[in-house]
Amino acid sequence: MLQGVAKLEHATTLRQARALLESDPHDLVILDLSLPDGHGTELLPVLRKHLPPIPVVIFSAHEVDRNTASAVASVMVKSLTTNERLLDTIRALVRRSDDETSVKGEHIDGK
Repeated sequence: MLQGVAKLEHATTLRQARALLESDPHDLVILDLSLPDGHGTELLPVLRKHLPPIPVVIFSAHEVDRNTASAVASVMVKSLTTNERLLDTIRALVRRSDDETSVKGEHIDGK
């Protein structure tokens, strides 16, 4: 579904996700809340520390509270979200992330 849009890395636990986030830069995180070793929101403080910030899409079977929703780029409930809407959101956020990186790079280089 995301071929040509994004390279995917899959983590099934918080532990795996933390390891992936420490090993490579990422343009976007799609976060499920129900993980076997904890709640997906436990990663939000880790993600906020990254510079530039990594956009987060919560894609879960469960709704989230307003505070959590305001801390991420998008919240989508699996049963209410079409694949097309999910893909459109991913494309927009990856494009925005790329644009922000380009602008910052131009500013730093003075071009």
